[in-house]
Amino acid sequence: AARRVHHAARAGDTAAISLYAPLAATEAAERGAHREALAHWRVALRQGAPADDAERKRWLEGLAVEAAIGDALDENEAALDELERQALAQGDVAGAALRRAQQSQVLVGRLRHAEANAAIDEAVARVEPLPPSLEKARVILTAAWMRMLDRDCEESMRWALRGRAIAEALGELPLVEFARSAHATAMLFVDYGAGCAELEALAEEERAAGRIERAVVELLNLGSGSGELMHLREAEGWLRRCMALSAEHELDSRHAYATAWLALVAMLRGRWDEAGAMADALLARPGVADISRLMALLAVARLRTRRGDPGARAVLDEALVLAGPSSTLQRIAPTRAARAEAAFASGDLATV
Repeated sequence: AARRVHHAARAGDTAAISLYAPLAATEAAERGAHREALAHWRVALRQGAPADDAERKRWLEGLAVEAAIGDALDENEAALDELERQALAQGDVAGAALRRAQQSQVLVGRLRHAEANAAIDEAVARVEPLPPSLEKARVILTAAWMRMLDRDCEESMRWALRGRAIAEALGELPLVEFARSAHATAMLFVDYGAGCAELEALAEEERAAGRIERAVVELLNLGSGSGELMHLREAEGWLRRCMALSAEHELDSRHAYATAWLALVAMLRGRWDEAGAMADALLARPGVADISRLMALLAVARLRTRRGDPGARAVLDEALVLAGPSSTLQRIAPTRAARAEAAFASGDLATV
């Protein structure tokens, strides 16, 4: 299918593109070749001609999934926006709510948490009057995830349990696992040992079942959460496992965030050369999401401060520009702490 798409695209054969590009994208995703899958969905939507709205919806859903994996936030946002408008036009309230909820994840990647929270609140309001459904469960679980990101962990666990009950009643096993993940990640900040045990068990289950992306997410949550809580040795082990698995399966957005966090952890553990090399390489990469860029900037800024190298202030200023709009503790606290450290190093106690 991929070879046929290659020739069809260059020949301008719309019918062949419409037939083979979606097939090639699906095959690529099943192999774990996510960059190739994204490329085929782009060809389908730019040069193909879907037979009807249902087929275009399927193509947009495919693009949205692969764009999220590949850190292509603009394409992800545009696809979700069109899917929401399509659902509203068809009177599909639950479907529109789900697309609105999914847009909150794109906004998180851009560190625009106020808008993300508004999106998820709107999605929840839409599904609350509706009967149980797959879409309703996914919206509620996205709300649980957003509460966790705001470190409102007790509330997050309540939402996760509510979403899990709906998923279990529907017999949706993958969604039950997502509910377990949301609950365990929030638990990490309430009972570290229990949260770690549940997330690690989930990661092993998902990897054994071939759900690699979900396993990578669990490892990333373990690594970044442990790093935030200053369990640095444990954080490094999970982040390295996450990076190896995400690199093998082309999960670029997860790999970038894990790399940024590992750079920060390595800096805190005193491995300065390694930390600087990782952070600099990530910052030089085009298209990296703001959440990954921010953590890499903090690693570079703190490294320059501790070494006495020039340029720390400029990096810290860029980090503050990124962190400020997020209005979340997990972004603002490390940014302000790094700025305080730099001020302390220069003897500026009033700024500290």
